[in-house]
Amino acid sequence: MGRRCLDCGTQELQNLEADLNVALLHHPLDWLHGVERANVRTCLHNSVNFVLHGHLHETEVEDIVTSKGGALHCVVGAAYDTRKRPNEAFYCRTDGDGLAVFPIRYEDRAEEVWVVDPSLFPDEPGYEKTFPLRRRDGGAAPRLTPVAPAGARVSPFLGNVPSRHNLPFLGRDGLLDEISKKLDDVTRRRDDASVEGVVVLHGPPGVGKSELAREFARRQQSRYPGGTFFVDFGAGDTPLDLATIGKDILGLDFPPDLSLRDQCFRALYTLGSTQALVIYDNVLSFDALRPWLPPAGMPCHVLVTTVLEPRGAEWSTLEVPPLEDPTSLELIEKLAGREVAGKYGPELVRTAGGLPVQICPAAAILAYEQRRGRLDSARLTLAREAEGSFHSVYDRLEGPARLLLRAAAALNPQRIPRAELFQELEGPAGWAEGDFQRRLDACRDVHLLEGNEDLRMHQLFSSFLLGLPEDLELAPVLKEVRQTQARRMIAIAGELAEYPG
Repeated sequence: MGRRCLDCGTQELQNLEADLNVALLHHPLDWLHGVERANVRTCLHNSVNFVLHGHLHETEVEDIVTSKGGALHCVVGAAYDTRKRPNEAFYCRTDGDGLAVFPIRYEDRAEEVWVVDPSLFPDEPGYEKTFPLRRRDGGAAPRLTPVAPAGARVSPFLGNVPSRHNLPFLGRDGLLDEISKKLDDVTRRRDDASVEGVVVLHGPPGVGKSELAREFARRQQSRYPGGTFFVDFGAGDTPLDLATIGKDILGLDFPPDLSLRDQCFRALYTLGSTQALVIYDNVLSFDALRPWLPPAGMPCHVLVTTVLEPRGAEWSTLEVPPLEDPTSLELIEKLAGREVAGKYGPELVRTAGGLPVQICPAAAILAYEQRRGRLDSARLTLAREAEGSFHSVYDRLEGPARLLLRAAAALNPQRIPRAELFQELEGPAGWAEGDFQRRLDACRDVHLLEGNEDLRMHQLFSSFLLGLPEDLELAPVLKEVRQTQARRMIAIAGELAEYPG
């Protein structure tokens, strides 16, 4: 295509003396040959008000003004191109002075409908934006008053991720970058059927996995025009929050006789067909999770938070560690102030061991006591939130695994010799080596114990275990274990007394 090819068309436009002139192309002007690209661009900008093109599978409106003229460049994706790419279009209207653009997109899960696309102009009233039209003298005309087309369906805000309420979020920027990189890689390789847009965040209870996922959703909201959604997975095999999202946010109309499980699936397929982010929080079984992941080819991303350590390579994973001590101290100061941090900061850092589930509520209590003039008499105890977090994991373990943990809690939590722990349980519990290994793996799988020959337990979790009431199921065996441990301690004390050097 060269400039001379346009001469006849532009001459006819001038002869028509039309109020508005439109140029329709498939490829963008940048794709023209460099020899005449500038000439063609100048010719069009002197002759037309609008340049419409596609090919890029993107939506954009640009008001381009040059020394030789100007035009509005409108770019849209395919109106129908299967589900491989988003199907998008514009409603446009003009009175000759401005162009009001109202973007829409096609949805077909669970019903086929064109709805507003809020991602292009998220801050404009009614998600519609008006662009001034350029007169041939280069001047700008007044804007139109944005009014959504009659009968257009305006989507509600797409998301349910709670606000951070101005609370600090520290020490996790590196993890946020890692999540972004992993999902960026998925986007780049979207034509590879073996790649899933799933990232599993795992770590010990109370380490802040859920808040990390929520913060990623907050910071990346513009990346997901289909919305960001937080779903409490929890116990059971059906994430019931999906049904609520489908009805209250997505506006799905479920038949009265449709089961809750099927309502959840319809909401999932609606979300999965868009560029959305779904956070499945507190997953307790990967087998229960699998049916609720988007099918192959769907563009949505999924973050999973869990205490479970994935054993296979099905999904991309990221372990969330406790906060570093300096970060913990900074968090305490931001939450409770310098005086509280100076007086109680080091002790809280030591006892919390980098777990925000203890740091945050404990700092809030200390700040309250300071405001009431009782800071000097304040005492640090296990926070109710931390206790609840530990209970949610501990209570789901079978009795033998709980027995192993309660036996380990009586030892130094930072160095629990595996061989010694086995000896203390072997006789009273009647376990063989294989029995012990299975119960140990069950505890390590949920990050309650770490290490191999020298095991480790978080000191806050150790305190939680030592403060538990008697477990009638475990009591007879645990009593024998405690007696075995006591005899072992007496023997060690005797050895030290005999050989003090």
